[in-house]
Amino acid sequence: MEEKRTPARTSRLGARRKVSLALCALTLCAKLYCPQAAEVLRPWIIGREDNRVMAAFAALGGSMEQGAPLREAVQAFYMEMTGDGLS
Repeated sequence: MEEKRTPARTSRLGARRKVSLALCALTLCAKLYCPQAAEVLRPWIIGREDNRVMAAFAALGGSMEQGAPLREAVQAFYMEMTGDGLS
């Protein structure tokens, strides 16, 4: 009788997703509840200089602040990350 095993790759992908979601949640909580800590962590996460990541998050935040639907905000983020943005 053969045993069916879940490939290690699938379990690693699931673990990476969980860790990524946890980091996103922690980052959001830090920004909302402890802005000073978020400002200290910002250079470690996105770098010290203006770069594509900062522009993408600025586009995402700007879209959300203007009341755009989440789908449009994510599209703005994607366009900045891929270099298709206007900025």
